[in-house]
Amino acid sequence: LGYSRAISETSTIGVTLGYTQIDYDAPNQDSRIISPQLTYSTRFAGGWSISAAVGVSLTRRDLIVGKDNSTALSGNLQACRETERSNLCFGGSRATSAAGFGGARTQTDLFANYNYRLSERSTISARANYSINGELRHSRENFNANLALGFSHSGYTRDAEQVGYTWKRAGSKTNLCSSGTSCVEG
Repeated sequence: LGYSRAISETSTIGVTLGYTQIDYDAPNQDSRIISPQLTYSTRFAGGWSISAAVGVSLTRRDLIVGKDNSTALSGNLQACRETERSNLCFGGSRATSAAGFGGARTQTDLFANYNYRLSERSTISARANYSINGELRHSRENFNANLALGFSHSGYTRDAEQVGYTWKRAGSKTNLCSSGTSCVEG
């Protein structure tokens, strides 16, 4: 649910309201998340644009021992520059989502994407992202990082995943994975 209004030829403000409810078959494990946010977007000279949202995630969990309420900052920020031959975007976000068995987790993402058109038929691309998530009220966190390069040429595409690398950590274990191969535990 949302509403936005132009405040100038290049800028817009607005509000959004998100609602998520997870009902489990087992009693005392349901979660509800309400996420109100203020939004803003604008365009600048030189092909630059910025969009942002800021708000909170209000989480209510039904637990065997009673109800649990928590509040977490949520939002996103993205900056992009588009030219005749290239497109660059980078930014980040933070959100709360439902996790298994009445849990809730926060996830923070950072990303950067770049595409450059070499010719009418050829494009190179690069992308990187980093995400970290953990359950609310717990200190255990997991992270995931990806880096990938790609090339496409009119009908032929070198899949970016085939030249990408992923770093993953869950608890105390860290893995390095090369696309198309198995992970190496570290």
